[in-house]
Amino acid sequence: MELPPIKESTDEDKPAPQQPDQGISRGLKTAIIAFTVFTLVALLVFAIMLANKLSSPKDNTGVWNTQLLTVAEKLKDAGLHAQAIEQYEKYLQNSKVNMVIRGEVSRTMGNLYKELGNCREALSWYYQAEAAFPKAPWMEEMNFEIDGCLHSVQPTE
Repeated sequence: MELPPIKESTDEDKPAPQQPDQGISRGLKTAIIAFTVFTLVALLVFAIMLANKLSSPKDNTGVWNTQLLTVAEKLKDAGLHAQAIEQYEKYLQNSKVNMVIRGEVSRTMGNLYKELGNCREALSWYYQAEAAFPKAPWMEEMNFEIDGCLHSVQPTE
């Protein structure tokens, strides 16, 4: 069995490449341009966020705040009430302290001021504790402390 002879192709045999009659449609061009712009904007935003993340120092305020509370407790336990109060105040300056802890720390500060003989300042902290944590399990005990301080600061008639 013989194979048919191979016919050499010429340019005339090849089909002419088809050219689009009108090119890409206007809607497709608009979609491609819009997608390209969106992609570039998203890439720019990502680059800015990455640069900010890399250039900003690490935020250790939450960790340090916990350490302030630990330092304050140690100072209180050592009998250094005035120094403990300073650390508690620094701790409470953070607005992210939850209300339960804020109430407990305020009560502790009230107790420290009372032990230092400053019932006026103790009352201020007791009332802050009451406002921050009104349903505290120690509220009855604190009310007793408040009554004692009120009695000592009110002039006798």
